Amino acid sequence: FASGVSVVVHPRSPRIPTVHLNVRFFELTDARGVAVDRWFGGGTDLTPMWPQPEDAAHFHRALADVCRPFGAGLHGRFK
Repeated sequence: FASGVSVVVHPRSPRIPTVHLNVRFFELTDARGVAVDRWFGGGTDLTPMWPQPEDAAHFHRALADVCRPFGAGLHGRFK
């Protein structure tokens, strides 16, 4: 079983980057239909029309700030 939600922000101005986020849930079952494994997945990305290095730096800094309480190096591992 798999399920997901995808969100995309399409700004009017081409100078504002498009942002995409998705969250997924997966479940594996055995032949009897009993769940044997489950996990969440997903990701996010920034797609600029006019790349601005400071936008990308801010995007990754904000993601690193969110990840920090869950373990050192987590953002770098999954970036």
